[in-house]
Amino acid sequence: MAEPMLPSSGVQELVQRLREEGVAAGRREGEEIVAAARTEAARLLEEARRDAEERTRRSHAAIETERQSARAALDLAARDAVLQLREQLEGAFVRRLQALVAASLREPEILTELAVDALRRVVAAGPSAERAQLLVAESWAEDPQAAGAIDALAATLARDLFQGGVDIVPEQHSGAGVRIHLADRGVELAVTDETLAALLLERLLPRFRALFEGRLVQENDRG
Repeated sequence: MAEPMLPSSGVQELVQRLREEGVAAGRREGEEIVAAARTEAARLLEEARRDAEERTRRSHAAIETERQSARAALDLAARDAVLQLREQLEGAFVRRLQALVAASLREPEILTELAVDALRRVVAAGPSAERAQLLVAESWAEDPQAAGAIDALAATLARDLFQGGVDIVPEQHSGAGVRIHLADRGVELAVTDETLAALLLERLLPRFRALFEGRLVQENDRG
């Protein structure tokens, strides 16, 4: 059986229609591909942007952490340096004060005045018949000026306070000044560089530290 034949004009119309439909389909497909590509590109760009922002945030956070750590380390180092400097200055101040006290105790008037003032609080009723001992370091007693101060003190005490007499007893220890031993009373008074310096430091060290810290504050304000 023979196949039906389309008129030549029908064939042309069919070809034209197929061509138009193919072109339209291709155009739609192309547009869909382009739209999908644009969407994917936008998604990739957004991910890249977020990733860059996250990296920047982490970088800034790391820099800030390092900055804070460095600042803390500098603050700690500065604090340690200040404490070390204060300790060194305090040590020099204490040594200087002790040296000044020791030198002062070599002066007969000063040694006698300090010792008599301390004893007046114990022997308040006037001269006593008891005997006193002046305990002094051998090395200090061998110093001519110190020995003269000790002799002057012993003479004053024997004349004004202790009718029983005063004995000078050298001891094997270092230091300046004397310790006055009253055996009958069971009392011993220390008029030494160590004792006097400690009493002075109770008053002077707080002032020294206040001046030191005040000086630091002034320097920081200027900085």
